[in-house]
Amino acid sequence: MGKLLQVYRSRPFLPIGDGSVNKAVVAETWPHPLLCAVQYLPHEVRSEFPTLLGVCPATSDRYEDEILWLSPEDVKSLHEEFGRFQQICEREVFVSGVDGAEVKRFWESSHEYNFSSDINSLNEVLKDAALAGHWVCLQL
Repeated sequence: MGKLLQVYRSRPFLPIGDGSVNKAVVAETWPHPLLCAVQYLPHEVRSEFPTLLGVCPATSDRYEDEILWLSPEDVKSLHEEFGRFQQICEREVFVSGVDGAEVKRFWESSHEYNFSSDINSLNEVLKDAALAGHWVCLQL
């Protein structure tokens, strides 16, 4: 299964591959930058980003069969934490012991695709899902 972030109005109780579930998808995008973001922060500040930790496959035990469902509350938290992470990278927010420019350099250099386009799409999808109170499904 490829990495995918899908937004649903409500959490379906049918399997992901079911055709009627796929019709319920509101939006989707590639979550790659989101999934690895927390790994570029120093260990001592990662606890300030519990939802980002929860979606990172390397640090999370929340995935079940490579699928993670996020409630509307989790989606809101994820949107806020990912926004704060980006603000740190842009040096709009300062956190003691974190060099935002260095975090951004390592984070961006870890990707071989159109990073800016993925970030913009991801931000829009997360913002819309958080505002609408939708569920998100992350698939690895």
